[in-house]
Amino acid sequence: MYTEERSLNNETMALVADTTAQSTIAFAETTGVNKPTLQMGSTGQAVKELQQLLYHWGYYFGPIDGIFGVQVQNAVKGYQHRVFLKEDGIVGPITWEALYSGAPVNMPVVMKGSSGNAVKIVQNVLKINGYYFGFIDG
Repeated sequence: MYTEERSLNNETMALVADTTAQSTIAFAETTGVNKPTLQMGSTGQAVKELQQLLYHWGYYFGPIDGIFGVQVQNAVKGYQHRVFLKEDGIVGPITWEALYSGAPVNMPVVMKGSSGNAVKIVQNVLKINGYYFGFIDG
């Protein structure tokens, strides 16, 4: 899998290309991805694209068959957890955007002097990963 980001007219574009023998190329704007909402029971090319992205990020290892079943739903929930989204198993615009960027989206910027719930989340993630040893106080 090959990923590259480019800027065009002040908008960032992500190029994701599956470099396997069954190669497909997908372009998406990382701001405002225009993809259909997918959920359990969805089928088609968009589901195949979803399966390929989930495979790329290490969350799906089933067949790339265009069928949104339990295994795909569980992979979506796992990915949503990774990027701090509601773990509902539904792939809407924000989940698509996170899948293309490979990172959380719509997150507030925190820095020295910041406070609040976002800081608590950062402190908790750092603590879980062994990088923070203080109190989770925001």
